[in-house]
Parts: sequence; C-alpha cells; structure tokens
Amino acid sequence: PSLALATTCASRLLLVGSIASIIAVDQAAGLDVHIGWLEHARVGIPVTFLTLLIAAGWLWMRAQGW
Repeated sequence: PSLALATTCASRLLLVGSIASIIAVDQAAGLDVHIGWLEHARVGIPVTFLTLLIAAGWLWMRAQGW
C-alpha cells in the first residue's frame, strides 16, 4: 500500500511526477488544450494533500485495530 500511495501522490503533486501525466498533457496540447505547471499544481497540490490526509486517517484506524 505504501508504494501505491507514494506513486499516486507523486503523479498528482507535480506535472513531472509520472510519465502518464506528461503524456496526458502532451496529448491535450495536440487537441489545443494547454495545461501548464501552475494549472496542474492548482489542482494537484490540494488533491495530493487530501489524499495524504485520508491515507493517514486510514493508517491510524488500522493501527487502532478498526
């Protein structure tokens, strides 16, 4: 679970976090849709922190024996 969480968060946090993000932005540019670093970060940073918060809660619940 830790590896999956880390790779998922890395791809959401920064545009260069995963090759899939780079490919998606490149494909979008081919359709005349331009996604820059700032646009990606505006969505990616909050989503990453929300994901980490949920994961921390889940791990805490597991540690408590839920």
